[in-house]
Amino acid sequence: MKQRSAERSLRRRLLGGDTLYGLVIKPPAPALVEMCAAAGFDFAFIDGEHGSGETLEWEHHVRAAESFGMPAVVRVGSHQPGEILRALDIGADGIIVPHVNTRAEAEAIVRAAHYPPIGRRGLATTTRAGQHGFCNLKEHLRSAEENTFIAVQVEDPEAIEQVEEIASVPYVDCVFIGPTDLSLGLGYPGENDHPTVVDAFTRICSAVARKPSISLGTFARDAKDANVWTAKGASFIALASTLLIAQKFREVVADLQAGKT
Repeated sequence: MKQRSAERSLRRRLLGGDTLYGLVIKPPAPALVEMCAAAGFDFAFIDGEHGSGETLEWEHHVRAAESFGMPAVVRVGSHQPGEILRALDIGADGIIVPHVNTRAEAEAIVRAAHYPPIGRRGLATTTRAGQHGFCNLKEHLRSAEENTFIAVQVEDPEAIEQVEEIASVPYVDCVFIGPTDLSLGLGYPGENDHPTVVDAFTRICSAVARKPSISLGTFARDAKDANVWTAKGASFIALASTLLIAQKFREVVADLQAGKT
């Protein structure tokens, strides 16, 4: 496992203004990670919140991504420092943390994800992130500081007024909108076009836009939806592999049924 250069890391690409598209993969499905890379996506989004896999499955997925030179981030299931530590110790390029509603929560996530003096992450170079003891310690610490990507999900109504404060936390790299949970919390589940939901999206986008060093991220249903979000300023966009597969299955079955007539 080689250390990635700071110039081409996921975090540095976003800080440099690139727009990146990734695929959400629910473990266990490492072959899907390889297909994600072969298809040309920019990153793999390993879903540890809603996926069925555990830490070992996450590691296999990160390894699959690395074999193709593609970065992988893990969405952890909670704010717990131990869960964040495990995701980073297996060599993930970063973390995505759900349901972040306050500046204090964002600060705690940064502390869990970074080594001292920035945070309180425990150091063990015998982990996969430390190349199983073969890393150079100074290089490992430098790379971790420069390249660890942190995205915080804003997906609860109470977080809307706190977005600018959340986005002000040093080393938070991306505010990631969770459209489904946000629409649910606002009382309009799945109605992303409802005026109340659209207004919430707009307020979040505007708050993030006022922080030039912070990326805006979100989920997209398909390429058309992704383009809508990029027009709103999003540069870190994840598409769900299961949804894309389901859409294609429906199309194929519809075509097969049409061929019977």
